[in-house]
Amino acid sequence: MMHWFKALAAAALLAVAAGPAQAADWWLVPARPGAQAVMFADVETLQRQGGVVSLRVLRIDRAGRSGERVERIRCDGAQMDFPLHRFACASGAERERYGLILAGMPPDEAARMVFAIPARPRS
Repeated sequence: MMHWFKALAAAALLAVAAGPAQAADWWLVPARPGAQAVMFADVETLQRQGGVVSLRVLRIDRAGRSGERVERIRCDGAQMDFPLHRFACASGAERERYGLILAGMPPDEAARMVFAIPARPRS
């Protein structure tokens, strides 16, 4: 697990007790360190039909700009290198390996925390 992901997980645990419940079931889908945006997936909207998954995705960039859209993802293995594809195509039991549930933390707050964590230098 990446350094920043562990730090965010610890902060999310603290926010669960203090934060209000949200209508959406947002999960942070980790990106590469230094990414210009982070993605959040709403598991409540996840629907599977055959080999295609659709779900609502929120993207927040470093400047705080956000946008939502519904993603339709083919789970045929061709693009499983992308974090969002791995997350969306995972079973409920596997999902924790590919994302971090935000619980009571709003996505914009989680995004600020991700961007505040310095990237570790590659060795």
